[in-house]
Amino acid sequence: MRWSIRVVRSYPIMRIPCYLKQSRHGIYFFRIVVPKTLREIFDGQWEIKRSLHTRNQREALRMARPLALQAYDIFERLGARMSKPEPSIADILVKADKGELRDLRATQSVTLPNGEKHDYTIQTDSDSPAEIAAFERLEAKKQAELAATVARYQERPVEVPESMLTYQREQAAEMARFKAELAQRDRAMAQIAVQTLAVPAPPAAPAVAPTPVTQTPPFDPANRISVRWDEYFKQASGSKWTTSRSIKGATRKFGLFMASLGKDRDVGTIEREDINKFIRYLLEDKEVEAGDRLGDDGLGHRSVDNHVDVVAGFLQWARDKDYYPANVRLPTDRQRLFKKKARKKAAGLANPIHTIGQLQTLFDSETFHPSEAHHFWPPLIALFTGARRREVAQLLLSDFYVKDGIQAMSINILEDEDKSVKSPAAIRVIPVHPELINLGLLDYLQDVKALGLGSEVFPGIGTNSDGEKGNAIGNFWREHMKKLGLFNSRSPTFHSFRATALQELKDRGVEWEMRCQLAGHEIDHVSEGYNPNKFSLQRLMEDGIPKLQYEGLDLTGLKYQKGRFDLANRISTKARIRREAVIARKNAIQAEKDKAAMLARKKALAAEVAATKQ
Repeated sequence: MRWSIRVVRSYPIMRIPCYLKQSRHGIYFFRIVVPKTLREIFDGQWEIKRSLHTRNQREALRMARPLALQAYDIFERLGARMSKPEPSIADILVKADKGELRDLRATQSVTLPNGEKHDYTIQTDSDSPAEIAAFERLEAKKQAELAATVARYQERPVEVPESMLTYQREQAAEMARFKAELAQRDRAMAQIAVQTLAVPAPPAAPAVAPTPVTQTPPFDPANRISVRWDEYFKQASGSKWTTSRSIKGATRKFGLFMASLGKDRDVGTIEREDINKFIRYLLEDKEVEAGDRLGDDGLGHRSVDNHVDVVAGFLQWARDKDYYPANVRLPTDRQRLFKKKARKKAAGLANPIHTIGQLQTLFDSETFHPSEAHHFWPPLIALFTGARRREVAQLLLSDFYVKDGIQAMSINILEDEDKSVKSPAAIRVIPVHPELINLGLLDYLQDVKALGLGSEVFPGIGTNSDGEKGNAIGNFWREHMKKLGLFNSRSPTFHSFRATALQELKDRGVEWEMRCQLAGHEIDHVSEGYNPNKFSLQRLMEDGIPKLQYEGLDLTGLKYQKGRFDLANRISTKARIRREAVIARKNAIQAEKDKAAMLARKKALAAEVAATKQ
């Protein structure tokens, strides 16, 4: 006997399954969480993610459903429990009292001793108080009916058939015979034991020679951390690390890890405690050498994660090469201090856009009058192009030219080996904003050409010890904001010019593909990846650049006067040449030291290998 009542809302509800997500560009992708009990099997991976390459929701649903079924089937086969048990009636009603009701389902089942089964199911998807009350009344009624059925069964006299009584008597007799045989067997075993104890003991067996202990294999000098790091460094340089800054940074970070270990060891002996010790050193003991925390002890969480990431990459490579045990969990797994949620929150607070009021204060001609060209032009160029700081700092005179009657600016990695970009999408050609032309940018370029100080737009900017440009721009802008009282932990930064320009383009209706091309962002749809720069200069000039304007911002007081930075460029260029010569000498000396240290390690390794073979 089964009753089923189902109450459903009269209006449709459009829900997107939890395994279907949408990126900020509108692309749908499949995402499913791996159960906690299976994450070790999936090498610590907590989710499975796959792009569906479509913006059509119906098409995404069609492609995602079979993927979800396949994932659930795999999880079930691996022993995961993918669904929670059905709640009890009391749990459901408590949930309804709290106002959290979305689905009520009451199931009750009773099986009587004679095998008869009585059950009922009542379900509602409504959160209406009246329907909930009706649900409770119906549930109470069904429970009473079920209780009455059980009571009626219990009142009936028990009738045992004669065949059952005969079977029970036969079983009792069989059990009695078995107990008698067991007692007789015990008595016989006791007699045998007495006779055995009366016999003299046999002579002792000869001593067995002890089994030789298997010795652990000798330490392999070729698998030392320093040796494997040299091998990894040669493979990662130019592929994983593509700039001099990233190469030097990785070397410096791994050197700190080696210093925390204290000695060179076998790669396979690196344990989780070694990573914990390294993290404690970075957080508590390491002295901060740059930035606003000069002289403080310990790095920030993001910096610590960057250091540990270098070690993690090395250990993953070592495992892939069979230099590290494959059946041992990597000691760097789940060691991040800056968790995903915190990173997402920090990303939302980082580089806030400038308001018109802030821009008016920052570019007031009474307070903004820098003496260097690489302090004056970069913030203006970033504001009206959305270009990155490094992209502006490494511009060459040849990067400005006229194409199809339009004054263009090219961001590339040509003609100068010191140039670098964040990604292939950052290589682009965009129109020069009319406001920059009105401010006199083209006149400044002519002045730099006439000076003959080289091919760079900002000849006096120079490079840092890592061979990169742009630090001088950021340092000046930070000091400029401090003087105006606008600098704090949540204030806009130089990179905020990029966010401000992109937000302005978005607010004025510029399509996202064009915004990506102007800013040099990756387009994550596969069909767009073959030709990311699909808009012509003419189209960018008509539909994109004119919409990048800031109402209420008057920059007429900043108009460039020819020859304004000539003297400063000559002086700063000479200083730059001297500074770069000093850096080059230091780098050459350090390179010689590194080369000598590497040769010494190789000789020591060769000697140790020879001694091991003997």
